Amino acid sequence: HAMARAYSFHVSDVTEVEEGVYSFGFEGEIGATLEFLDLLPDVDDATPPDGGAIMKLGIPRFSESDLTDSRWTSDYSIRPYKWNPNEKPSDEVEWLLLPVVPEEISGDAYIDYRALFEDGKLTVGIHFGYDYNDEHYDVEEARQVFDFLKQRGFTMPVSTFEELKIDSPPFVKDIQADGRTIHVEVKLVYARMVDPISDAAQLKEALIDSLLHREVIMFDGHAGFSGRILPGNWMYTDDGVITTEEVWALDLPKTYQIFLADGCETYAKFADNFRYNPNKQDAEGNMVNMDVVTTTSFAWLSQMAEVDITILDALTGGRRSYVRPATWDDILTAINYGVNSEVFFGVHGIGDNPKLHPFADETKQCQPCKWNSDCGYPGNVCVTLGKGERVCTMTCLDDSACPESMACMPVRVGNRIKYHQCLPVSMTCEADDSGDSGSENTNLVINEVLYDPAPDMTGDANHDGVRDAVGDEFVEIVNASGSPVDVSGYTISDSNAVRFNVPQGTKLGPWEVLLVFGGGHPEAYKWPAGVHAFAAPNGLFLNNTGDSVFLTSPDGTIADSMTYDGQVEDRSITRATDADVDSSFVPHPGTPQSPGTRQDGSPFTN
Repeated sequence: HAMARAYSFHVSDVTEVEEGVYSFGFEGEIGATLEFLDLLPDVDDATPPDGGAIMKLGIPRFSESDLTDSRWTSDYSIRPYKWNPNEKPSDEVEWLLLPVVPEEISGDAYIDYRALFEDGKLTVGIHFGYDYNDEHYDVEEARQVFDFLKQRGFTMPVSTFEELKIDSPPFVKDIQADGRTIHVEVKLVYARMVDPISDAAQLKEALIDSLLHREVIMFDGHAGFSGRILPGNWMYTDDGVITTEEVWALDLPKTYQIFLADGCETYAKFADNFRYNPNKQDAEGNMVNMDVVTTTSFAWLSQMAEVDITILDALTGGRRSYVRPATWDDILTAINYGVNSEVFFGVHGIGDNPKLHPFADETKQCQPCKWNSDCGYPGNVCVTLGKGERVCTMTCLDDSACPESMACMPVRVGNRIKYHQCLPVSMTCEADDSGDSGSENTNLVINEVLYDPAPDMTGDANHDGVRDAVGDEFVEIVNASGSPVDVSGYTISDSNAVRFNVPQGTKLGPWEVLLVFGGGHPEAYKWPAGVHAFAAPNGLFLNNTGDSVFLTSPDGTIADSMTYDGQVEDRSITRATDADVDSSFVPHPGTPQSPGTRQDGSPFTN
């Protein structure tokens, strides 16, 4: 469920307790599934941090000779995958109580297609490292990629898989991307195309050549928390091993690259292998011009070709004759599927990736249109704004992608959200010379807020069958007026950021309810009539220790707001009198919450 990232750990507050004995603090990062904190058992007499948990960690008590003789690095009894503190005598174990707190998930981002396609070429290297298993997965998975390339219409360098050599030319194909022809070259290497012991250096040289000269590099094979890349038979020779220090020293290109580390436990060091390379690091030490995909657990050798194919399809268009840009969330969702859900792939380095659709045309923003094709779909989409005007808008992932005075808002087609587009917050592309903001008192009331769902199934507020600390948070808004209100473009924010943009076409009739959850699938539940239920795409992230909630109209006017101090646990807070804007918030009486209804479960009516 989780793995530590080795180079994230650092020590502080070193104090000499007595001669030769020191105490110190340390902290670091772990990559984990969303339910990780819920899996940690409660620890007696330990108070967890706000929003976090306590992890009880048993570590060996080392003698001085254990340390000086390096026994702790060589004795299998104390290696991480052999160590079980519960099976050791108490005098051999020291127990540490480690506070664990969640970090906010990185926002989604596109692969930087423009950078990859800038020179009119896409170069890919796919390398399968030596497999010691009887199945010889390095051969079988490479064969599957070979067959895939043939099926996808690549020009083959050889007629059969058996003829493929380490010096064979690449597979080639021309694709269409944003109206341009892109020439794709794919180099395929697997360990047993040479002798993986005597010719291990050739395998290493081929992989280093891809690292130095290709834009996308996929390595599939045995790995681990050592950070070494193992294209040859490392069990008998080090000639094929690429060490962490060697990756740091490579003269990598300063242009954008993608590296897939599809092996066991590559989260521990593989991303930092590149982050510490001077050509992939900014002045603050952050990794730039590099996306690295890693795993937090073991990897299935029999699934490695499928992972490569999924990424290659996202880059080259797959069965289509053209490329439709994918986000990393799209790709990770596809590869973290089936048995690979236990592998848990994630991506590092996307902080500087595009949030605007790579094929979006900024010159078409707000231009009149009738159809999506008028705008240059899929980078631009034709949208109807508040005054009925149809204009071209750019596809986006968050507000940072949009021009000033615009926000990234969901657009509904029929009964589902289909697009997220840069839309003017005024909901019109026409100039407004009247000086009137157009805002009015709509009597929209923030009526109920759940920031701390109960830990058992009574906390399943969105009724999707799963209790989730993020997904079951919600904000309930009631139209306490006698007139319909168009809430298109309204936003729900906390004290840190905008968490939800109300989709276009959303109207609340008198006493109807806008219900926004932190996640899950609330649209699948049959809510009372008049309830419009949505899930915030990136969560609400309401702080359990206190926060504020704002409902803001498209012109920037705050329609309603509330602040709480975090004293109420395991239930919502609600207006003492339902939908009364002048009523204070109180702990929800009776049941833990009542999303979409009054406190007593009855529907909202005037």
